[in-house]
Order: sequence, then C-alpha cells, then structure tokens
Amino acid sequence: MIVMLCGITLPLVALVWEALGHPCADMWFDPIPTGGHMLLIATVPLVSTLYLIGHRSRALDVLTGVATTTTICYSLAFLPYVPVSVWCIPILGIGLLPLSPLLALFSLHISARAVSEPRQYWLGFGLGFLALGVFWLPPTLTRAWIDEDAVGWLRALGHDATMRKDCGAAQYFRITGRVLGDEEPVRGLRQTSSRMVGKADPGAALAYLEWTFDVQNDTGEVQEAMVEVGLPAGSVVSRATLWIDGTEREAAYTSAEKATRAYGSLVLHHLDPLLVTCSGPGRVQVRCYPVPPGGKRTFKLGVTIPMTMIARGEAWLETPRVLRANFAASRSAELNLDGRVSIARLPATICFARDSKVLTAWAPLHREGFAVERLQSRPAPERIALVVDTSAGMRGHAGEVDEAIEALQPDRIFYATDDGWSEKLPDYAGGRDNLPALKQALEGYSTVIWLHARQPYAGPQLTNVQALLKGGRDLIEASLEPGGDAVLQELQLPAVRPLARRATLAQDVVALRQPRLEFELRREERIPKGHAASDHLARLWALQAGKALEYKLVTPETGAVVLETMQQYAQNDLIPATPDEVPSVPEPGTMALVAVALAAAGVARKRCA
Repeated sequence: MIVMLCGITLPLVALVWEALGHPCADMWFDPIPTGGHMLLIATVPLVSTLYLIGHRSRALDVLTGVATTTTICYSLAFLPYVPVSVWCIPILGIGLLPLSPLLALFSLHISARAVSEPRQYWLGFGLGFLALGVFWLPPTLTRAWIDEDAVGWLRALGHDATMRKDCGAAQYFRITGRVLGDEEPVRGLRQTSSRMVGKADPGAALAYLEWTFDVQNDTGEVQEAMVEVGLPAGSVVSRATLWIDGTEREAAYTSAEKATRAYGSLVLHHLDPLLVTCSGPGRVQVRCYPVPPGGKRTFKLGVTIPMTMIARGEAWLETPRVLRANFAASRSAELNLDGRVSIARLPATICFARDSKVLTAWAPLHREGFAVERLQSRPAPERIALVVDTSAGMRGHAGEVDEAIEALQPDRIFYATDDGWSEKLPDYAGGRDNLPALKQALEGYSTVIWLHARQPYAGPQLTNVQALLKGGRDLIEASLEPGGDAVLQELQLPAVRPLARRATLAQDVVALRQPRLEFELRREERIPKGHAASDHLARLWALQAGKALEYKLVTPETGAVVLETMQQYAQNDLIPATPDEVPSVPEPGTMALVAVALAAAGVARKRCA
C-alpha cells in the first residue's frame, strides 16, 4: 500500500499536475524546467511499479539508485515549504503534492531492500547526482547570468526556457536576437489569392497599383487578419476597401488615432472593420476583422508609386511586398499591368521605356493651380556613411552586406555592437541597438545608409537621432529581415526613406554614388508645357504638401478605416470616401468586357461604312 500510494500515485499526480498547471513554478520555483527533469522524476513511479510486479534485474538496481538520488534532492529543495504544505493538507489534500518527494523516500527505501547488486544501486545513485547536476546547472547558471546581465555567457550557454521565463522582452532580444511572443502565422489562416492590377505612366514616372488580398480562415474560431506591407520609396496608400456582404466598401480617412479608435470599437462587437495605418517609413499595417470560421475576407490596398529614374529613357517600378503577416501569405501575385498579365514574385521590379524628351509633367489640383514636376539632376552626396546592424537576424545577409560595402566604398562604416558601435565588424549575434551607431554617423555625415534587421525595441538614443534627422540629414534604410520595427515606427520623418530596390543590394546602394534623376514637385498657377499626367501626380504633391486628408491618403498622421454601416460612420464622426474621390483600376474581368465591347463597336463601324 505504501509503495502504491507514495511511490506511484503521488509522484505521478504531482508530475502531471505541475506539467499541466505549473502551480509550484508560479508560487515558488520550477521543479521541471526541462524534459530531463521530468524523466528523472518519472523513474520513481517506474521503479515502484516494477518492484510491485516482482521484476528484478541489474537495470532496475541502477534505476532504483537514480530514483533515490532524485527524491533526496527534491526533498531538500522542497524542505523550506514543508510547513506550508502540512498546513494545506486539509484543503483538498493539496499539501500532499509538495510532500510527495519526502513520502516517495519511504517507498524507495522498501524497493531498495530488493536490490540484488549493491554496486549497480550505488552506480545509479551516482548517475542520478550527475544527471541532476547536468539538468539543474544550465537553468541555475542562467538565472545568475541574467542577474549579472552577462550577455556573452547567456548567448553561449544560456538555457532558453529559463531566459524566456526570467528575462524581460528587451533583454531577451538583446541576448538572442529573437522576440518573445513573436507573432507567428495562425494555423489555418491563409491567403488564397493575391492580385495586383495597375496602370503605369512612364512619362510622369509614376504608377498606381491595387493589391487585392483574399484571406481564408480554416479554423473553428473568429480570427483577425494582420499584414504589414512594405511600400516602394516615396509611395503612399491612396485607396483602401473591404468587401462586406459581397459589396466593395470605401474607407473613410481621418487621423490615425481616430481611425484606430473607430476600428477598436467595432472589433469589440465582432463587426466588419478594416484599418490601415502607417507603421514606419515605407510601411503600412492592415488589420481586418472578423475573418469568420470557415469563411474568407477580401480587402484591397491602392498604392500611388513614384518610379525610380536611372536614365532619362527608362523608369523602374518597384511593387509593394509583404513584410510580415499573421496568415500564410503568398510570395507572389498575379500582376496585371496595363493589360499585361504575369505571375510576379514579390517584390518585383519592372523597367519601362519612356520618352527622354519629357522633362515636365503636370496634373490639376483639387482646387486652384496645378501639380507640376520637373526633371532635375541631383549631385551625388560627397560623403556617405554606412551603418550596419550586426544582430543575429543579419547573419544570413552577411554576404550581400560585404558585397554592398565593396561596391559602395563608404567613407566610414559604423557597426552596431553590444556596447554601442565600432568600426570593426563583430560577430553577428543577439539583438543590437542600432541607435548609438546611427547617432554617431548622423553627427558627422549628412547622408547615411542603414542596413539592418528588425529593431523591435527603441533604445534611449531615439530622441537624439530624431533631432539629427530633423536638422537636414538624410537616412536611407534597407530592412533585410521581415518583421515589425519599433525604431522605424518612431522615425516616420521626411528625412527617412527606404532604399529604392531595383537589383541586388550592392547595385542599389552603389547607385547612390551617382547623380540622381528625380522629379521635383511644386504647385504652379498655370499649365506648363509638358506631359499631362494622371491625378496621382496631384496625390504625390499632396503627400509632400501635408494635405493627406483632402486627397484621401494614409500617412504617419492619418489612417483609413472601413466600417459596416453609415450609422457607425456617423457615430464615429466619419464620412466614407465616394468613388470619384479615390482612384480605381478596372478589374481584369471588367477590362476584358471593355475590350470585347470596343472590338464589337469597331466591327459595327466597318459594317456601317
């Protein structure tokens, strides 16, 4: 009876109880921080069971020694809590669980009498101590290193489960380069189709793309779809829609704070909102709720994109891309650009030939005047500094970073380190705060290129970097690792722009050493001679002039939100955009019908003739 109760039942109940609910770990300490600890504890009921069925062997003698060592060590560990445990026995017998190591000793004492080979028993006794040392040592040392903030030791030998439990989120990132609770795609939430439809205007070096997402929910629960989209340099979201009951609904445009508040109010009631806000330079976050169980949601982003000018006779279009999503996102999209359909891996770059004689383009503004762009040649920066993130997330990009350095030949390189910055490349490890290196580079150089992995935590130098960027410096950033970025979220300033991506990283950065062709935008009273552009030129001017709400644009200060009913818009003091206030591109099916209609009209004209 003693063996059954103290050697089998209590140890098993205590082990399962702690593994499922972690009561001891929550109140005192974690008795099973690793799977190895669970195996050692499991030797107690195993030995007791084999003893009861009459099994005898040398292996059992060894296991009995291991189990005895385990119970002695756990009895000593729980000894300070014995008075509390005894007091808790009348409360549903809960106090017996911390007492189970002590009670198991009685059972193992009976089992040990049946040992046939004492040497095997004592071998197991020693092996038990060795195993406990091996299993206990990493968590114990890890806790000590965490207290001392010994980053080097923690990276080399730290116990990950202990660090996850005992480290703060920022400290864990600094040690490992990983984010605690990082958002992984929801199983069963997936993108079923990805379609881009657009129009290009090479003369004005601009384009408009509408990107439609279909997200399917194969889970049994309501889900929120979230995606962060990277935009080409200088781009702006100029349309957002959500399909509700089979009808495409336009967004309302307001302050980012007000849009977020309106979205949150509907999410609480499981209604149908969509929210689009900026999450950093060249980044927007889209949230859509609810995606019903077994159902899907369809939403669309319209993006006005300035092309990159390499020479007067060519312009390069870069497509948006997914930076991160909580659903399984497609890496490619069906791209229908000016009626030409292809499957493109994102981000895609497309070269357009243009009339090299076109130096001026214009479009009417909503009120008086015209948005006019004139082609200018900007001299290359005289001096360029390069800031390189050396976090673990950059390890896989080390080769392309080296190629970029070789091609660019920067005037000075600042490597982010654990202690701030260095001009010597350290190992790629952990998660490093890049702000000290950025501050140092911006203090001495007016043009800084920043190659980095994600920076989920903004350090104390953020205010200094913001002040320098407001003082006339240019920061060109290239995010080489997908994911959210708290530093970019805070650096949503005109001086910060994403690197224009056209080819390899080396080719893209070395292009910054060349004179730059770009259109300079301004407002003029009269129509100039030149290329008549689409109204997207006016939108780019509005982005520059701070007139985002008038032109229905998503910027760091503004957001877009789709609500379900006009009553909800009224309750939130919002008015959705009308179709004539936002751009649009006919869907491929509509374009085909138009083509058929035009062909039929042409045949009819020939017959009439």
